[in-house]
Amino acid sequence: MRFMSIREFRASTGQLKELLASKENVVLTSNGKPTAIIIDANEENFENTLRDIRLMKAKRAIESIQKHAENNGLDKMTLEEINQLVYEDEEENYLSEL
Repeated sequence: MRFMSIREFRASTGQLKELLASKENVVLTSNGKPTAIIIDANEENFENTLRDIRLMKAKRAIESIQKHAENNGLDKMTLEEINQLVYEDEEENYLSEL
């Protein structure tokens, strides 16, 4: 994996293409902190790569929600309690639209 500053990226896009062609992933940085990951994609793997990224992001979102629930004691709620909160939220949103 190669780290590349955004400034370096702007100045050497050709180098980026070479790195990706050699199957090396590139981490773009701003002020020394990671801001993006660039991976190779082509017509053959584009749809599968995009699907994999979406699945990974969904998994992270679920893990974050679960951690939040555990930290706040919400993981002990019954289905009835959850349904009541959903109902109250829907009712509140409906009334706010009037």
